[in-house]
Amino acid sequence: MIPKDTELTAFGVAVIESLPSSECQTGTKLFYDILQPLQATDSTLFYELYSVSSVEEFKETIRVIIRKHKKHELIALHIEAHGCEEGAQLSSGELLSWKEFLDCCRNVNEEMCGLLVVTTAMCYSISLIAAVNPALRAPFKAIIITRRDVTVDEILRGYTEYFMVYRNCLDIGPAKEAMRKEVNSGTIETSPFEMITSEWLFDEITNPDRDPAAFQQITNIKFCELKAKDSSYTRERVDKEIRDFFHSLAENGKDYYTFADYWK
Repeated sequence: MIPKDTELTAFGVAVIESLPSSECQTGTKLFYDILQPLQATDSTLFYELYSVSSVEEFKETIRVIIRKHKKHELIALHIEAHGCEEGAQLSSGELLSWKEFLDCCRNVNEEMCGLLVVTTAMCYSISLIAAVNPALRAPFKAIIITRRDVTVDEILRGYTEYFMVYRNCLDIGPAKEAMRKEVNSGTIETSPFEMITSEWLFDEITNPDRDPAAFQQITNIKFCELKAKDSSYTRERVDKEIRDFFHSLAENGKDYYTFADYWK
């Protein structure tokens, strides 16, 4: 872990790639064409490329990244794979569920004491939001997600601009804007790439009125479960209990989720 009083003097990105051999290896291309030349001109930067094919190899790579981490280093993760609603499709054909993916990110984020930035080069990675558990530590400080299918050209152009700007965690905003300026349909708002932060996501998840239809569905499911065990349960009671839970979590759990308790 990064001790509170440690000066961060090195910044790196671990690129994890899992793409079929018949396809353009965009992570490899970015690593050799963009990242290695940046490292050659700046001794504070370091980049690593990992090729994985299975879920177990992905998880072992995360363990390796954590074992190799030095306390003065800040590491970001960049993931190159196919994405779908259920998770990341690896080159072996195995599915790394979004829960498993976030668990892996969380392990690294705990090593980084809440400062991890994750970037995704896969389609529909926005789907991972549904797997975030606000009662646990956040799986990242910030993450670049995609809202639709993305092409090889969009990935290479977008992340070339991103990594040319992103040299430390303070560059995340300008780097994201450079990417979205490069890849869009005329306005930045139409870019497939978006950045979300752990703080914003926590507030969204713990707000029961953010998506009334979704909250009603949660209430209905929970009501059916509880009613089967105790016939005295009413929908109104379940609604109140769930709202009270979210309110308590929002009031008492945010510092833990965002690692603010560690840095205080």
